[in-house]
Amino acid sequence: MSEYQHFVRNNGYDKTFKAFYEAAPNQNRQSKMLHGAPLEAIGLMGITERYGESLEMLRSQFGLEIPLREDNQGRNGLDERHGFEGEDERRCRELNAQDLDLYDHALALFDQRRELFRAGKPYVHGKLVKADEKRIAGWAWWGDDRGAPVKVQILINGKVERELMATEFRPDLCRLAPPGVGMWVFP
Repeated sequence: MSEYQHFVRNNGYDKTFKAFYEAAPNQNRQSKMLHGAPLEAIGLMGITERYGESLEMLRSQFGLEIPLREDNQGRNGLDERHGFEGEDERRCRELNAQDLDLYDHALALFDQRRELFRAGKPYVHGKLVKADEKRIAGWAWWGDDRGAPVKVQILINGKVERELMATEFRPDLCRLAPPGVGMWVFP
């Protein structure tokens, strides 16, 4: 609804809300913009509804002084719901299920990183990519500028079974331009 209102207000869009959300380019737009990049690989992720906290982390990480502004709002406040429900809401949720999952994942990741930020601790960009009877594999690198590889612990039932260093080259991640990306594998 927010995007639709923006298109009407700023782009002269004159079709119905239903026509807007039924159009394929307007479905799962956030997921499409990532082009398959995992959220865990993104350096700093902001959440609109948590704009102040996002800006605080941005300022700290990059030493930028960006003022808190609230210019581009289609509602009176971030906690105010957009005015649609029933079939429109059901259909929008159905057509944008991938983005809704992405948003839930982004919120969880944001909360983890915010807690580490508040505790003055660095975070790791990392993801488990495979886990089966034969192999556990993933990738990891530090979120700050340290050049050291990440030590990964493999826990089984809460007990550390093995520690590995994420040092193997991952050519499939080069498009994300990570610093010193390393893979870890536990056969």
